[in-house]
Amino acid sequence: IVAYHMALKLSEMMNLTIDLEELRRMAEELRMKLDRMVEESADLKRMIEQIERRYGEFGGPSYIA
Repeated sequence: IVAYHMALKLSEMMNLTIDLEELRRMAEELRMKLDRMVEESADLKRMIEQIERRYGEFGGPSYIA
């Protein structure tokens, strides 16, 4: 997921045309698998919520949207 967005941003910054479709597809498949895992595990969901809460309290790097 991160690799796709980094490659996309770098290609835009360097004004390059790169076919990132396969990387985008793989990133989407990974996101869907992770979403399913979170839905199926209350512990995992709770852990992610705690991490997100801490992230919100301390803020994150300005380059992460």
